[in-house]
Amino acid sequence: MAETLIEVAMHRFKRSYRGYNVDEVDGYLEILGEKVHRIQQELEGQKRENLNLSLEIKKYQTVENALQETLVETKKNAEIIRRAAEKEADLILQQAEDEAKRKVMSIQLAVSELTREVEDLEKKRMDYIEKLRHLAERQLSILEFYDDLRESPAG
Repeated sequence: MAETLIEVAMHRFKRSYRGYNVDEVDGYLEILGEKVHRIQQELEGQKRENLNLSLEIKKYQTVENALQETLVETKKNAEIIRRAAEKEADLILQQAEDEAKRKVMSIQLAVSELTREVEDLEKKRMDYIEKLRHLAERQLSILEFYDDLRESPAG
């Protein structure tokens, strides 16, 4: 069987008595040769297109693989960042709690000191009032004594 246009065109049949019409066979072979040539050209075009598409698919697969790797790395990085943010948030929260405890303790100490001072002042006030009362009573006693002296007939 002929594979190319040239082989089909060059193929010659033996002549025999009462054989086929040579001109018809040659014409038919020429038509077949052209069809074979056209089919071969189409096949070559299909092969080139197939090769180009295969190369393009490989490029897209490479891009897809790179995107997949990037996505995986991005997810890993996001998880690392999330964990770091959680740790930092926990640390900030712990520091805030520690600071709040220190402030509460400081305020409680200040309140205790102020309470002691108030108690001391209250005690001093009571002592002062008591001394003032004694003084007033002594002064009243003295006044009463002088009043009694003035009222007594001896005087």
